[in-house]
Amino acid sequence: VMIASKWLLCFFTESLPPESAARVLDAVFSEGFKVWFRVCLAVLKLNESELLKCDSLPDTMQLLQNAFRRMHDADALMRFAFKRIKRFSRSEIESHRATVRDVIAGEKEEREKMDRERRKIRDEREAARLAAREEEEERRARETEEDG
Repeated sequence: VMIASKWLLCFFTESLPPESAARVLDAVFSEGFKVWFRVCLAVLKLNESELLKCDSLPDTMQLLQNAFRRMHDADALMRFAFKRIKRFSRSEIESHRATVRDVIAGEKEEREKMDRERRKIRDEREAARLAAREEEEERRARETEEDG
């Protein structure tokens, strides 16, 4: 939770215009972390049609960056976040966090497994190269002995 909180704090203060960032942070300090989720969902919902047209992650990131930067009307953003975004409980947020944690843990485990397999293949290739080099040196040494 602390990592997400620090990331979201940085995200909001760097992405939103100052007046909107101040308004969101005021609500966060007053009402808690659920406000962050409401505001994020509001920005996503407000830009849903454009987001669905994005073909790549860089396009999506650029669109979101611009969307947050355009949020100059803090009152309209907060109204939308609190009136148009469905209510959700802390337990729902925690449930989603747990799901995401599990997905991330699985992805990390898969990456680590792939890294181990790559290292093993690399080590096997290196061992084969060394063996071939030693074999070639031994062959040359035998040829030198036979010639000499």
